[in-house]
Amino acid sequence: RPGLMRSLLLTILATSSVQGLWRRHVPRDMIGSTERHINFIPLNATKAGLFDRRVAFEMINGLAAYHNAIPHLMGGPHRADLYLAEKHSEFVNPEWETYFDTSRPPFTDLMLSPSCKNVTDVNENLLTVFDDGSTCINIKMNLFKNLKHYTNYGKKFHDLGAGVFFASEIHEKFNQSLRSNGFERGAYGGIHIRRKDRMELNSVCTQIEKVVDGISKFPEVKTWYVNYYAEDEYKAELKESLRATYPSKKFVFEDEDETFMDEKDNYVVGAAQYIRMWNAVAAYETHMCENDQAAWVCRRTMELSHGDTCTHYHS
Repeated sequence: RPGLMRSLLLTILATSSVQGLWRRHVPRDMIGSTERHINFIPLNATKAGLFDRRVAFEMINGLAAYHNAIPHLMGGPHRADLYLAEKHSEFVNPEWETYFDTSRPPFTDLMLSPSCKNVTDVNENLLTVFDDGSTCINIKMNLFKNLKHYTNYGKKFHDLGAGVFFASEIHEKFNQSLRSNGFERGAYGGIHIRRKDRMELNSVCTQIEKVVDGISKFPEVKTWYVNYYAEDEYKAELKESLRATYPSKKFVFEDEDETFMDEKDNYVVGAAQYIRMWNAVAAYETHMCENDQAAWVCRRTMELSHGDTCTHYHS
């Protein structure tokens, strides 16, 4: 499924990203002095959520590194609104620097030329798009429908430093949230409920009794942060059930966190939530449930994701 494949590629790319400049995969002397360019132009102005776009951008970065090319976006660093869907946030800041470190690729204006080759076929192998001697391509398709070659990209891009990193302000929001709620880094758990827009996929794994039972696997974790995209009735019931079942544990719910009380941009909230889940020592994750039933339950050592032990949880 496209969603599951997307999650897989995100994991591959995220764990292979490095803070230094990426290594050139194709030696410059093999392609001469002519620069190569990759323009990412979403088909029919396709918009999506921040994490969907992040994975897509990391794919573009990976392709660029693999082909020794320069990646480009519509609007460069200034038109996030062309890529981000309003359904996830009533307010979308057009400046990418709100969300990502734009000093790194791919936040460069398009390099348009009549000689640029349009790539629209979802069956095209993007690893060979320059083999015909092209020096510029316009990717005009949904990258996540390029399933025939999708998983191979992750293998090829591994350790190319294709990462797209969150802005320093997002990290500060995360740290501020930890401080204001009395959370100790490396000692809290995270619960992420994705339900409201994915009832067909996640209605089983987000059942309250499953969530409550799922965190029983981590008796040593005394503090939990809960992010949820769910119905109001569900939110109220989840709060009551968790606190009643575990009176000695501390639960902080996103709508009770003063750090984000006045934040109108849900993409900022979501990005901080992603960092929070990534740094949690234990996690109950329902972003994309396995077989529409099982959540991801993870126990982590605190070197980001290194040392993760994640299993599909079936109650």
